[in-house]
Amino acid sequence: MPEIFGYSLFQKASLGMDRLHAHFRSGANLPLLISLISALTITFTNKEKTVRQDKLAGFLLTMSLIFFISLPLYFTGKVNYINGVFQFSPDNWSLYYSYTSFAFTLLSICSMLWIALKESGNGYTAFLGLFLSVLVTVAIGMSPTVYESGQRILFIFDVGLIIFSCDMLSRITQKENL
Repeated sequence: MPEIFGYSLFQKASLGMDRLHAHFRSGANLPLLISLISALTITFTNKEKTVRQDKLAGFLLTMSLIFFISLPLYFTGKVNYINGVFQFSPDNWSLYYSYTSFAFTLLSICSMLWIALKESGNGYTAFLGLFLSVLVTVAIGMSPTVYESGQRILFIFDVGLIIFSCDMLSRITQKENL
């Protein structure tokens, strides 16, 4: 991508976000599946008073899990909006469903971060692991080889998801032992 040197900071970060979005919507992302299930388990087994943000986070993560489990090929020809959830191309970059799809990915990540911080005291490991991995993955968009690097640039995001999953699973086992 020789033209990347003329891009603004926002455009370069958008390239990193596009890579993160494509990885988030990939049906083969096992660390994401485990993270979604563990975060939903924490959300639905929470015995404390729930607020609107908890319900919204649970709803968004449930929708993410449904989109993750359902076959993208089934939806691609059926509904135009769902088509934007699974692919972003030069043909559809100006359409609203592409941007709502990106917003849905960001809201899903924010929901996971909210659930990580919900329990004060021991949620910082999951929060920092996931937040820093998202930040580093988007920052890799500054590189001219953001698309040529393949899956290597998404390794840090996967490590962050594994840290998040391990922390969520440890919370689940702690709740069961009480």
